[in-house]
Amino acid sequence: MSVDFNEQNYTQSQYGNFDENPKGMTGKLITWGIAKNQKTAQMILAGLVVVLVMTTIFVLVGNREQIDESRMYDASMDIGDDV
Repeated sequence: MSVDFNEQNYTQSQYGNFDENPKGMTGKLITWGIAKNQKTAQMILAGLVVVLVMTTIFVLVGNREQIDESRMYDASMDIGDDV
């Protein structure tokens, strides 16, 4: 008794299955000529995400220092020199 399998063997490349015509932002980067292939486009997008996260952290930390400075108590305001 034997079992026959009539399935196709699907192979996957080392970097995954890439479509001929990628969709989304990777496809746009390729059609605009910024990236040569889908792997390069994904690397560019990953780098962009890292830059955006770093910028967000920088803005939030800088804003927090500015808020802390504005909350500092100034004793010279209580002297009462209302002239």
